[in-house]
Amino acid sequence: MTNKELVAAGHAFAKAQGADAPLTEIAKLVSDLATRLDVITVLSDVLAAENLALKNYIDGECYIESKRTGVYTCAGIYKPETPATDAILNEVRAEAKAKGVEEYAESLSYQALKMREIDQPRIRVASVNAEAKRARDFAAQLRAAKDGE
Repeated sequence: MTNKELVAAGHAFAKAQGADAPLTEIAKLVSDLATRLDVITVLSDVLAAENLALKNYIDGECYIESKRTGVYTCAGIYKPETPATDAILNEVRAEAKAKGVEEYAESLSYQALKMREIDQPRIRVASVNAEAKRARDFAAQLRAAKDGE
């Protein structure tokens, strides 16, 4: 089944589904859709990385000679706009930043747990936990900005 066929089947199945739809069919379709989405996501990330490499190459290594003047100019000035690539790269960067901030928050939470175990003052533990919450909130803000919210 092609991706288009799978998507069409998913839409048709969702329209026709009633309360008596077999859960195994639903689970299989959802699993197939999720797998295909994972593959497409990876492919789009790979294509975006390739496009970025090409853009960087054009900016740094390519020159154009004017037929009229014989002067060489950086080709990067004339490179095409790539809004889809830029959007994917921005999303990947925002997700990476959010994950890094979440890892920092987890580290703080672990630190607070260890502080509690060795009977550190409550105010210090609360301060570390508050910083972990601020970090989680910031990670959520990064993701919301990525999604255009």
